[in-house]
Amino acid sequence: MEHINEDVLTAWLRLSRVICNERLVTELPLNESLVCNAICRSLRQDPDRPITATWLCSELKMQKSLANRTLTSLEEKGIISRSRSEDDKRNVFITFNHTETYEEQHGQILALVDTILEKIGKDKANDILTLFHLIADAADEVIEHKHPEVL
Repeated sequence: MEHINEDVLTAWLRLSRVICNERLVTELPLNESLVCNAICRSLRQDPDRPITATWLCSELKMQKSLANRTLTSLEEKGIISRSRSEDDKRNVFITFNHTETYEEQHGQILALVDTILEKIGKDKANDILTLFHLIADAADEVIEHKHPEVL
C-alpha cells in the first residue's frame, strides 16, 4: 500500500488519456462534450428546468471564463443558443439545439463504452460503476470540505 497513491494516479491519468483521445472525439473538444452532456442529462431529468451558465459552472466545476469560451464555441457551431433573462440580465439561459454533431459523437462514445463493457463482463461493469461513484463522491467530499492535508 506504500505507493498505491502513485499507482492510482497513474491509472486515472491513463484512463483520462484514453477517454480524451482526439481520434475518438473528433467533432467536439472535451469541454464542449462535457457541456453538451450536462445539458442533455438535465433535459432528460427535467425538461422544464431552465439551464443557465451559472448552473453549468456549478454542475461541471468549471470556471466562468472557461465556461464562457466553451459556450461561445458551441454557439458558433450552432449547437447551443444563449439568451439573457428579461427579468435579470445576469441570468443567461442556454438552449440545446440537438444538432447531429453532438448526437453522433455521443453515440460513438456509447458504442465504445458498450464494447468495453462487453469485454470486461456485466459483473465487473457493475463493480466499476459502483467504484466510480464512490471515488467521485469521496473526491467531492474532500474538495468541498477543503481538507487541509490535501489543499
